Amino acid sequence: MSAFPLLLPGHAAFHSPLMQPAADQAQSRFPETLFHKPQLPLIDGRGQIWPAGLTQAAALKAYTLGDQVCQTYHFSKAIEVAVKEFAPDHIDFTGARRQFGGRRGAKFDCY
Repeated sequence: MSAFPLLLPGHAAFHSPLMQPAADQAQSRFPETLFHKPQLPLIDGRGQIWPAGLTQAAALKAYTLGDQVCQTYHFSKAIEVAVKEFAPDHIDFTGARRQFGGRRGAKFDCY
């Protein structure tokens, strides 16, 4: 692969309403069976907590292939909710894969 920045076809408008056609196609193409109840709580880009074991696969699919693709992702809101609701000792960020120019991961202590 070439050096960063890497432009993926159809990816430049990610997290915007311009991705609605791709989101619609993904909704129809990927079955609900690909989505499972999380084993740990998830926090989305709106700051909504998806409880472990209680989240329905249909709702997770709808968010992941809908709002996650077509709406602004508020990373800072997700972190704010995580810190306030779960009071972690540290936060691990997996980061983007190296081929996308991101970090592999980072760990931040919260105390």
